[in-house]
Amino acid sequence: MNGNTLQYVRMFNRFFNKGAMAATYKPIFLRSLLDLGDYDTHGSNNKLVGKQWIEVDGDTVTLDLNFIAVRFLRYCWDLEHSFKLKQSSNPNTSATIVSIIRQELRTGKHKNPPSFATLASKQNEKLRSKVIQESIKPQVLKYLLTDMPGLYVHQKRTNKIKLDTNLIPFMNKHRTIIKNGINYKLTLCLETFNKSAPNVAMKVDQDSYPSRKLSAVSEEILDFEQGHRCFYCDRSYEIPKRRHIDHVIPFNYIFSTDAYNCVAACIRCNSSKSDRLPRQELFDDVLDRNTRFLNKRDKFSRAMRHSFSTYDQEWYKRTYDNCKTDYHVDSLFFEPVEYAV
Repeated sequence: MNGNTLQYVRMFNRFFNKGAMAATYKPIFLRSLLDLGDYDTHGSNNKLVGKQWIEVDGDTVTLDLNFIAVRFLRYCWDLEHSFKLKQSSNPNTSATIVSIIRQELRTGKHKNPPSFATLASKQNEKLRSKVIQESIKPQVLKYLLTDMPGLYVHQKRTNKIKLDTNLIPFMNKHRTIIKNGINYKLTLCLETFNKSAPNVAMKVDQDSYPSRKLSAVSEEILDFEQGHRCFYCDRSYEIPKRRHIDHVIPFNYIFSTDAYNCVAACIRCNSSKSDRLPRQELFDDVLDRNTRFLNKRDKFSRAMRHSFSTYDQEWYKRTYDNCKTDYHVDSLFFEPVEYAV
């Protein structure tokens, strides 16, 4: 192990062994910096988003913080908008990056989390600048150096940092280990702030989303048991292609796909429900449906039984209540047109 490698190993080891953190800034900054390992110093890599902000001169890399801002924004965006996870230890204040994202969401320009390419575009230059000036520079740069001295040097009065070129091959070679370590720290941090949120580790690892789909057999069984009608409004699908599978407790909260949390629904109900919880009476109907499945002994129920192997009704009810408090918050409960008062 050469001197540079040993230096970086000690640096990251020191960070991974650090105690509790008051916010998610540091691990998300490191997760953003990790993409520097994908940079080809020979200039043949034309796929890395933000490569125009990387300058290599001998043994020094000059990195414009716009490169970090693109990734910093996207990772925080998913945690805030998609999963609604608290990112700070203070319940009375929002992390600065969260406030910036909420302001951006209020403009109505983004229905889905923007891609790296979109965030790196000219049209989002002001947004990146805001993130750099109000969050990255005042809340991350100097504080991360107390945990990892020597990782970079900030060029004062600029939006640039200087790093050793040896960091690029180090992060490329050890990317999986470093990423897992960063994700572990980030997960511990988020679990501290979000006591009841399920599957935090899976939400943090945004490259390994679980499948949103049930098996074809499970879908067919749900469809058959519902008489080819929508669970929510009791309409016929008309044709099979109009059948959708809906996550009763929203996928972005529960972050898993299990038959006990799924129903067959018509396009209209599935689209209008979106990321909302069904009202309590509809959820109670799902609980009753699950009990019937567990008590049946016909061939269809036996085929579905493995999908209910982890089902615990009390846990499922608590998860609904926790989602109502932590994720659903002020949203209106979903109810189909037929149930509207």
